Amino acid sequence: MPSCPRGLCAGGTALRHWRGAAGCGRWPADSLLHGAGTLNSNPKTEVAIQAWGEAPGTARRVRAGLDVRGLGAFERAYAAVYSELVRRVGQSYSLDQLADAWRESDRWAPDVALDAARPTPPPRSTPLLVDLACARLQRSARDART
Repeated sequence: MPSCPRGLCAGGTALRHWRGAAGCGRWPADSLLHGAGTLNSNPKTEVAIQAWGEAPGTARRVRAGLDVRGLGAFERAYAAVYSELVRRVGQSYSLDQLADAWRESDRWAPDVALDAARPTPPPRSTPLLVDLACARLQRSARDART
């Protein structure tokens, strides 16, 4: 991302600058969260990316609390949700397209997880499965952050 044209985004002034102290609306590259190179212009995508970032840690905690049978159902449901998400976004996709599929997942993910988890009851955390799949797919997006 280009540096601030006004030179005001250095050090601790970045947050104040972003909020409109100077009206630039740019973050300095070294102050971005999670090492992201740029901010996405779509705030809905930014919210999705934040949710995806929390998914791996949450999934570790959920997996740790499952028995062998429950873990098998969780992994089968995750694999099915991931495959369905790949099918929906295709081979070449942007973060915005992935976020759109994420927002629509409540329509299809519970059924996919239910079918995959049988004969065991499906995981109650279908949104977590979708977040986890998106976190994995996020790295392969055309406009993936480094």
